[in-house]
Amino acid sequence: MESNGRAGKHGLEGDVDLQILLLGGKLMKVKSSSWKKVRMYKLHDDYVTVWHESHRIFKRKQNFSIDDVDSVRKGRQSEGLKKHTEAHVEDLCFSIIFKGRRRTLDLVATSVEEARQWVNGLEKILSNMKKLNRQQTSEHWIFNCMRKADKNNDNMMTLKELKHFLRQINIEVDDTYAKLLFTVSGYLLVRAAWVLINKLDDSAKHMNHMTKDGFLMYMQQEEGSIFNPAHKKVFQDMSQPINHYFISSSHNTYLMEDQLKGPSSTEAYIKALMKSCRCVELDCWDGAQGEPVIYHGHTLTSKVLFKDVIKAIKEYAFKVTMTPDPNPSWSTPSRFVPRYKPVSALHGHFLRPHELKGRFIIKGKRLNKLDAVFSSTSPGLEEDCVSEEDEAAETSNSKTDSNTDSNGQKAKAKTAAKAFIQHNMTKLSRIYPAGSRTASSNYNPVPLWNAGCQIVALNFQTPSKEMDLNQGRFRSNGLSGYVLKPEFQRDPGSEFNPMTLTKGPWIKRQAFHIMSLQVLTPCGMMFLSAGFNPMWNETFQFDIQVPELAMLRFLVEDYDATSQNDLIGHYCLPLTSLQNGYRHVPLLTKRGDVIPSAGLFVHLMLLDAK
Repeated sequence: MESNGRAGKHGLEGDVDLQILLLGGKLMKVKSSSWKKVRMYKLHDDYVTVWHESHRIFKRKQNFSIDDVDSVRKGRQSEGLKKHTEAHVEDLCFSIIFKGRRRTLDLVATSVEEARQWVNGLEKILSNMKKLNRQQTSEHWIFNCMRKADKNNDNMMTLKELKHFLRQINIEVDDTYAKLLFTVSGYLLVRAAWVLINKLDDSAKHMNHMTKDGFLMYMQQEEGSIFNPAHKKVFQDMSQPINHYFISSSHNTYLMEDQLKGPSSTEAYIKALMKSCRCVELDCWDGAQGEPVIYHGHTLTSKVLFKDVIKAIKEYAFKVTMTPDPNPSWSTPSRFVPRYKPVSALHGHFLRPHELKGRFIIKGKRLNKLDAVFSSTSPGLEEDCVSEEDEAAETSNSKTDSNTDSNGQKAKAKTAAKAFIQHNMTKLSRIYPAGSRTASSNYNPVPLWNAGCQIVALNFQTPSKEMDLNQGRFRSNGLSGYVLKPEFQRDPGSEFNPMTLTKGPWIKRQAFHIMSLQVLTPCGMMFLSAGFNPMWNETFQFDIQVPELAMLRFLVEDYDATSQNDLIGHYCLPLTSLQNGYRHVPLLTKRGDVIPSAGLFVHLMLLDAK
């Protein structure tokens, strides 16, 4: 049943760092100041599983999969290591950050070189895993399920293990059928089916046409994706003033949970920055012994040191964004070089994204005593400086009361909206949730983007439809966190108003047809009649007026008549990044991770309306 570890091993055979990990070594696991235990850790020869010993009676040997790892961090960069270790062991420490809510694994090596080898080795495997195409990811998922089903690690499958494997891949069969599969060597049947899927048979080649299996295999490639591959890199002009862009932005970035009593953490900043967030929030307060802290003021949320947050931002601000493109000026800087420049030195002009390499714009409330120093300000940079008290008023005032009976009042709302839209063509607006809320909920960002608001801040720690839309909006342009607004939202002479769409160059009426065919799974390809492979064959039509602002969101749920439907997966992207034709749509988890076991197979037609 050996998978040969193709997913993690490809191109890494003989790597010195990984050879050390394959031999294994003793690392100190840190849970608290009093719980620090030395344990043996070793990379399995599949290059995907890490084995470690445990002193629990029933779990002497434990494993975790690289699939479950989000990232590896060198040094004391987790909350646990900062709190429970001393500064002098900084170069011996590293942390393994898992996806979801699984607890971070904090480790201390016996030498600096050993720590470096573990970090480098694991990062190489993670990098390899991220480079897998859809077909390779599906294959890896199948083998991973097989490995997990093999409870006794003997590279064989008992009938009980085969039934467990079938359940993992969403194939429901009765005991009789499972026994029949087992009788003819169940796992060999699955391996043979997978090999069949991953090749075009000779007869198809001779007849110069693609078989069904070949077509499904093609759909797994990048060319068959719904998302335009050209938009995976920075393709837009990055030399415009920053108020000409939508900017991915976070609110109460320090919070991990709710805004009344939840924990504050540097981890929240790292997670937001790794999701291409370009604008983070720091609520600074006086702490003990004059040490500034960050937390949600006048609440029971925990506090985090200001200096720890600044360090986290310095380390992670440019790890994901600024992906290389044909323009060499838009790339990650070789080192962090802080540049300090007062706003007045900008001479009334906004900076441009390509000028922000390795730089930060720090915007805050000005104290009266600093007025003499900053006597001239850049237009728009202070427009959203509001206090906690009038924060709620700012958000509520941005909504139009559509229930009023007064024609004059309605006209006055329309006038204010038009002025706000014009304001956003030359100024910079920041919108954020009202402070009067008890939960860290989010609002719909789309109407605000339609009005030209650049910095529409959301609670990144709260999975929601609104965060799905935010992820979709900034999926294009190389995950840079900057998306250039349409020209009609940048030109001060434009008459664009999303509330009164009558005529103008922005009106490009299109008819969008979607034929939803089925959920596409590796298992469904093998057992089309047995697996979790629903088919809808329904057609939907949407009339689009301003395609440059439109977004498309897919949502797949498990229907339940007696309770709330369970989320299976979702995917969102700008309509301008969509490819027509038969396409594969990846599905994401609630937290935004790709689901390797399933996707959608759809037919799309975006046509000019008659």
